[in-house]
Amino acid sequence: MNRNDAIQALIENARNISIDHQSLIEGFDGIVKANIDNKEIFIPGYVPYIGEGYFDASTKILIYALSQNLSPTDNISITWAKYWQEGDKDNKAINRQNINFAKHGKIMMHPFDTGHLPIVAGILDHLLNPMTKSGQDIYKSISATNLSKFSFRDGNITTDNSESLRKCFKWFSIKEIEVLRPDYIICAGDDVCDVIKNGINDVAKPHPSIIRVNFPSLQVINSKFKNKSIKNDDKMVQRILSYFSNLTLKRESSYKNKKTIQEIIERDRNYFVAMHDLIEKKI
Repeated sequence: MNRNDAIQALIENARNISIDHQSLIEGFDGIVKANIDNKEIFIPGYVPYIGEGYFDASTKILIYALSQNLSPTDNISITWAKYWQEGDKDNKAINRQNINFAKHGKIMMHPFDTGHLPIVAGILDHLLNPMTKSGQDIYKSISATNLSKFSFRDGNITTDNSESLRKCFKWFSIKEIEVLRPDYIICAGDDVCDVIKNGINDVAKPHPSIIRVNFPSLQVINSKFKNKSIKNDDKMVQRILSYFSNLTLKRESSYKNKKTIQEIIERDRNYFVAMHDLIEKKI
């Protein structure tokens, strides 16, 4: 399997699921549809971001976060819904994570675009391959997506839908895991991890190892890690920085403040040191 074949196989699956189950999905409580001229238009599911060097990586790592949490009037919601309404012949809605990364360096997945989940994946990759010093950008050797391919709201509050999580694992994730054949899956948060662990036996073997990490939201980082006392934290931060190529360290995150990966590691050091310890104990 190569990257292009994988993307095409997953596009076909996502398209078929979005067509065959559209009525059922639209019946999910709180489902977000784009508001176009006061009409609600369906937003289809999508395929994972797949790094250009994913299939050549020493350890293939697939990351799952939760959902995109779109709103009906987001420009991107309206854009993707219009593409879908018009037939999405160029797969601009279904392949949106790969297209957005190629154009803008982001995959429209918040904890990935902030840099946190690629850093966590880089820590795992280095701990598994400590003798391999690669000059490659970690972004090119990993894959990432959301477990729920649809967004949900209760008024102005973003919500998650347990039925969508279970259905999306069955409809999308099983195919994603079987096509991408990751050695490890990183799950951001308990909700994601529970669904994947409960469903992994439905995936053709060999099964990947699953590692749950704390969801790297600002709220989680500030409440659980910001003021945590860590021994030798400067030494640990330098150790983590050494895991990454200069290309990765100088890369700017694609989220608002545009901090480099190095700056993010240094700023949120307690979170990354804690995740380093967690991962080291799991592998």
